[in-house]
Amino acid sequence: MCRELRALRQSISDYAGRFDVHALVPSQAGEVVRECSRIEASIAAIKALAAAKSAEGTAWKHAGYRSPADQLAQETGMSPGRAKRALETGRRMAEQPEVAAAALAGDLSPEQADAVSDGAAANPDKAKELVDKAKKMSMPELNEEVARTKAAVTDLEARRRHLHENRSFRHYTDQEGAGHAHLFGNPEHNITVWEAIDPIRRHLVLRRRDSDHPRERFEAIDHDALMILASAATGKPAELSITDLLGLGLFPELDLSTLGNRTPKATHATPGELNPPNAHAPTTIAPRLQPDLLSGLAGDNVPALADATPCPADLPPFLEADPDPPPTQPGSSKLRRKLAGRPVKLVIRVDYDVLLRGYPLEGELCDIPGYGPIAVSLIEDLMATGNVFIAVAFMKALEVKSVYHHGRRPNAYQKTALELIYPECAVKGCNVRYGLQYDHREDWVKTHYTVLDLLDGLCQHHHKLKTHKGWALVEGRGKRDFVPPDDPRHPRNKASRSESNPPPIPAGSKPAPGPAVNSGGP
Repeated sequence: MCRELRALRQSISDYAGRFDVHALVPSQAGEVVRECSRIEASIAAIKALAAAKSAEGTAWKHAGYRSPADQLAQETGMSPGRAKRALETGRRMAEQPEVAAAALAGDLSPEQADAVSDGAAANPDKAKELVDKAKKMSMPELNEEVARTKAAVTDLEARRRHLHENRSFRHYTDQEGAGHAHLFGNPEHNITVWEAIDPIRRHLVLRRRDSDHPRERFEAIDHDALMILASAATGKPAELSITDLLGLGLFPELDLSTLGNRTPKATHATPGELNPPNAHAPTTIAPRLQPDLLSGLAGDNVPALADATPCPADLPPFLEADPDPPPTQPGSSKLRRKLAGRPVKLVIRVDYDVLLRGYPLEGELCDIPGYGPIAVSLIEDLMATGNVFIAVAFMKALEVKSVYHHGRRPNAYQKTALELIYPECAVKGCNVRYGLQYDHREDWVKTHYTVLDLLDGLCQHHHKLKTHKGWALVEGRGKRDFVPPDDPRHPRNKASRSESNPPPIPAGSKPAPGPAVNSGGP
């Protein structure tokens, strides 16, 4: 066996030595990539299975390694984390013939094999189903499917306690000198952080736009928002002062009278940074409750939304209505809110019976779209905190009852329902979750109504392809293929074929009477 592998390696080395990328045309290069990917997947599966078998011995101890993973990392040039995952995947696949066969055949990439074997280890009956889905899904979609598979046979409350016990905040500097930070724990921890960062981020977007600041990525602005929050807590100069943050509704328990006539510290001590505008006067933002967004969307006699979703009532100074400019002018409140982006909202789906029972049964909903299954206690805790980001939709099934209205854009009911149906772009393989645009399958100028069943969530890239290049989603709902105009599955082509080829009349049946034709007789 080893002799065959050495001969195979020599053949590949010989081919690589003759390989000339400049002799390829783009279509040939794509084919080379696909073939190499399958070869790489097969070799990775062989390596993982062999490494797991090697770890059963004691050679790594005699060679002075800390563990089998340490030996694999040193001998193959892999990182310790990847080596450990490869060993775990090999051990699982050794007990999973269906997964191992697909991986050895090159049908599963190393990442897909790792995910599928993880799900099959939790529920062996789902092995074949996961293998089939892995061939059609993107990695994020496959990870969500594996999470649902594991959740069906996992105590979610125990998993939540495990995550809490292993919570961590890691910060380190990489080889290039860049600082990194990684927060690990239950999802409510991330929500708490976002609740503080989101209003600062939205304020910075508008503030910097008004100051002719170069346009920046939202990730960069999020970083600045976190630094501003930390600077305010430690009393260091920053782009926003503590007074600005109070105006945004942060530190709600802080007694404003303690500030007295205190003069805020000067900001922007560093040359080249923005000069801050006049600080907003401290404003107390009292919370209010948003009306039910899903009223009437769920099943009969089921509450549509958790006892209202808390949200900021009064807009902070930078988003207050402008009295002078009309809605179409650049300075209008409507345009400014659009440029700043919508506040982040976390939508949780749960069947009402699940919340009453305290745990889900197979086939019942209790999850965060785009995240995966969650424990019922998490929903109860989030609802109790009155978090501004939470919208809990009680549902009996995945389907949401269709509603429509005559406006061009989805109304509040439909927006929340669309967030449930499309947590990410509807195009299969696309996992963009931010900045989705809800598109009409039939142009609104033709129909003059907006129906939930005829709306799709598309990212900006795919929405441009549909609008300007004629691409379209195939018929259906949820994630599906996105095809060019000449594809037979394109809805326009399918409709034209149906009109030109009416269904045949079954034998023995009479054709439907058509319109009367005047033959010219009396």
